[in-house]
Amino acid sequence: MRAPGGPRAITTAAVLAVLLSACAGTPA
Repeated sequence: MRAPGGPRAITTAAVLAVLLSACAGTPA
């Protein structure tokens, strides 16, 4: 799965990964 956009796509993926890990690590 390759998303065009270069650095912006990488940055977006990194932000989504951080948010996902934060939500997963938050005790509900």
